[in-house]
Amino acid sequence: MSTSRVWLITGTSSGFGRRFVSSILRRGDRVIASARNLKSIQRPDIFPQSEHLRTMELDVSADEATIKDKAREALSFWGRVDVLVNNAGYSLKILAEDATLADLHKQFQTNFYGPVALTTALLPQMRSRNEGTIIMIGSRSSWNPIEV
Repeated sequence: MSTSRVWLITGTSSGFGRRFVSSILRRGDRVIASARNLKSIQRPDIFPQSEHLRTMELDVSADEATIKDKAREALSFWGRVDVLVNNAGYSLKILAEDATLADLHKQFQTNFYGPVALTTALLPQMRSRNEGTIIMIGSRSSWNPIEV
């Protein structure tokens, strides 16, 4: 039995998510890299071809049924997800009084409800194996006020 872990990471098209994928692949673990736009992560200059890498389109702001389908898709690659990294994020870069309810809904869907839906969809397979790790990544920018 292989000791390598299977990681599902959201938001891998840039920043920390992209670097995280590269680092985990170097360790020899298997990675399911996901992003809203599949083309953004299927370029060889982003992630080189590897038998330990799978990519999938995943928009964490999608509805719950779609998120469940995407969780099943992720599980179809290697039969399990050992580590879920909820890394995708969205930050409003506007003043509070300029934000519409639609803006706020999108932000909460991406940063809270989407990760909760994905976590909930993957928990049963983690529980059935009595193991699994869930990592929630938040953006520091969401805690810093915008200076007016």
